[in-house]
Amino acid sequence: MPPPDGGLQGDHYIHCPICGPGAGFSIKYAEDADVGQLDFAARKLSWHMHWRIVECDDCGLTYSNPIASPDKIRRLYRDSAFVDETQIDNMADDYINEVMAIADPAASPRLLEIGCASGYFLTRALDRGFDAVGVEPGMAAVAHAPAHTRSRIVNDELRKGLFDPGSFDVVCAFQIFDHVLDPNEFLALVHHYLKPGGKLVQIHHDITSFLPRALGRRASTYDVEHIHLWSPATMQKILSKNGFTPVRVARIGNAYQLDHVVRQLPLPEFMKRVIRRAAKVVGASDFVLRARVENMLVYSVRL
Repeated sequence: MPPPDGGLQGDHYIHCPICGPGAGFSIKYAEDADVGQLDFAARKLSWHMHWRIVECDDCGLTYSNPIASPDKIRRLYRDSAFVDETQIDNMADDYINEVMAIADPAASPRLLEIGCASGYFLTRALDRGFDAVGVEPGMAAVAHAPAHTRSRIVNDELRKGLFDPGSFDVVCAFQIFDHVLDPNEFLALVHHYLKPGGKLVQIHHDITSFLPRALGRRASTYDVEHIHLWSPATMQKILSKNGFTPVRVARIGNAYQLDHVVRQLPLPEFMKRVIRRAAKVVGASDFVLRARVENMLVYSVRL
């Protein structure tokens, strides 16, 4: 909960990356976070904590402001634990199917995945014929990668000097763009590493989708890890600002394991335990639902 004196635990102020520091904002939700409980583990459970949520007065971008210091955030990503779960396979299958519909490994083989965690998508990309490599800052996540995939992962954050400029035909970032501290810097790096005409494929939350609209601040979309929360309109603006042509920005359906869905619901923990136990007894824990409730595909081309 916010501190008793009403002060903000997040102490690093940022501005709208689309409109710049001169743009004003309106407060959407007050801060609800405990810095002592911050957990940036890859595939963690949802604690439904968030910084103060604001909305840009000019473009409508939803973002957290203020946030924890960038140095603290980078340390959290580097040092946090990795939580493995079967839902990862559903995500990886969805991601590779979307990429295969956009890119042909025979014609555009060089692929970079940013924020590849334990390599669950990267392994599938390699199996489909891509010459794929990944970048991942989390040490524990990389340690969980299969040996043949781990050798293709750079355990670092995205920055210049990791690869030659224009090295890749395709860059992928799945559930990453919500998290980046500086979206303009991130897109500049992607632009640097993509060939002219190269493809950027992203999947991440859509703040205008069903779950955040229905649940409000209780939706897992609002999270201390999520610095910027994008809509189709704001995605097109930030991409165009940074040398990309948006090709397709659309809500997509994803597969969700029932046990994962229950764990993410904004319910008391005891209630979730009861539901999960009942689902396990009747053999429904691994039942997979497909729904278009929170994510969008963002496909753009580097100018």
